[in-house]
This record gives sequence, structure tokens and C-alpha cells, in this order.
Amino acid sequence: MELSWLEDFISLANTGSFCKAAEHRNISQSAFSRRIHSLEDWLGTILVDRHKHPISLTDAGIQLIATANLVVRSIYQTREDFGYRGNTKLRTLSLGVADHLAIHFVPFWLPGIQPYLGDRKIQLITGLKAGLGFIELLKTQELDFLLAYEGSVSSADHDSGIFESLQLGQDELLPVCKKSLRADPVYHFPGVSKKPVPFIGYMPASAMANLVNRESVQHTGSIYLNPVIETGTVETIKALVLQGFGMGWLPSTAIREELKLGLLSELGKKSHRIPFTIKIFRNSANTKADVIMLWETLKTVTKSPS
Repeated sequence: MELSWLEDFISLANTGSFCKAAEHRNISQSAFSRRIHSLEDWLGTILVDRHKHPISLTDAGIQLIATANLVVRSIYQTREDFGYRGNTKLRTLSLGVADHLAIHFVPFWLPGIQPYLGDRKIQLITGLKAGLGFIELLKTQELDFLLAYEGSVSSADHDSGIFESLQLGQDELLPVCKKSLRADPVYHFPGVSKKPVPFIGYMPASAMANLVNRESVQHTGSIYLNPVIETGTVETIKALVLQGFGMGWLPSTAIREELKLGLLSELGKKSHRIPFTIKIFRNSANTKADVIMLWETLKTVTKSPS
């Protein structure tokens, strides 16, 4: 039995497709299929139901996947423990970062893990550079880690075991407007049906938009908003709010200085604040020794893993 067979099987379980898994493993589909057959022959059981689309694991396959992940991780961790340095490319750890976290969270979080990095370097991939396709990059292992809000990864992907996560911190969204507009009747939050509050929102289906929508549902009948602009980043919304285009929910860490200087004013009550969790995610199938090393380290130094 070859270690690569287990890595192939993990990739197949994560993608649900022989074609995609072969592409990720950088081999032809026919060669990939032969390796899965070889693993099944070696074990003496069928691991994959090939009659379903996407393919699904048999009971034996489901039983094996956890063991396969553990074996692969253990082997690479052992190699790391013996001092293997390998290709210099493996010394770079890529980290996708949600926009405002790159500015307001990462600079304060990185010093805590810096002592554990050794000669490894961190490559920060921002939303602009990634084209906002963080989840797909994480699935294809073009990203080693993703630092984002809790709702950024779907519960289906997380619960299925494709991704693991650790909680790194917490923040809250505050409803704010430009300070000079605070006395304007239009900004009497939470507004009334005849005079809804001008609102700058996040792009639909984004983690932040889902948080704000959930807040609106919780206060059904008592929050009246007039959406005037939708955009994708915290920093853009902050700039638009500062220019007086409307109110918006912004992370407290992103607007501390503006609140302190009196440029922004919080609207509503404390019950209108929206708490959220900051998490780091990884693909469970990513077996790079450096990735596993940092993940195990984060488990140790992070207080609230999940």
C-alpha cells in the first residue's frame, strides 16, 4: 500500500469527482482511477459507490476516511519531527484574509504565533488579489488557511469534514452614521415605515450580509432601512458612511479611531449590535507538513477551538 493512495482517496472524498480529484492530484483520470482500485484491492473492499453522481463513499469508505486523514497527517508530522525541510516552496504558508481583518486583526494576532513559524514565511492573500474566491482556493489547496468570519464557510462544508476551524477572536458590528447627521430626523434609528434610514449594505449572500439580515429578522417590524448602496468590503462601507451616504453596520475594531475622534456616531441601542466570531479555517485534506505543524500549534495556543 502506498501513501499516495490514501492521499488520492482523501481528495476523492472531498471533491466527490474522479475528474476533479485527478486534476487536484495532477495525474490523469485513468491513472487516478487505477490507484483507487489498487487501494480497494489492497483493503479487500469497495470504498466508492461509482453509480452515483456525485460519487459517494460506501460504509467502508466512510469508515476509512477518518483513518486515512489521521495516517497521512501522522506520517508528514513524523517527517517534520525528523527535521525534513524538503522543497523551499513548502516553507511559505498562504493565508487568505477577509478585508478588514488584514488591517485590524492580523497585525495584532501574528506576533503571538511568530515564535512558532521558524524560517517559514506567511503570504497574505487579500480579497482583491483572490478575486474573493477564498472558499474555492481553500478547497483546491491553493490556500493553506483562511482567516474570516464564522459564516464565511457554509455549515455543509464545515460539518462534512472538508474544513476544520479554530476560533481566534470575537468582534461586533455597530450601526453607525456620520456624526454630523446624527440629529437629522432621517437617522432616527431604527426608523419608521414612512422614513426608513438610508442604509449602505454588504453584498448579498456574504457572511456580513447574512449577519445583518439575521439582525433585521430578529427585530422584524422595528427596523426600517432604505438600501442606497451595496458593496463588498468593510473599508468601502466605512468610507461611504463617513461621506454621509447612509448608515452601516461596521466592526468595532475598524472604527475605534473614528468613534473616538467623533467622526462617527453609534445608532440605536446595544441590542442592535451584532456579535460575530473570527475564525481560521483549513482544508482537512491539506497534508503539507508545515500546514499541519502550524495547525497543531494553533490548537495549543488558541483557547476556543471548534
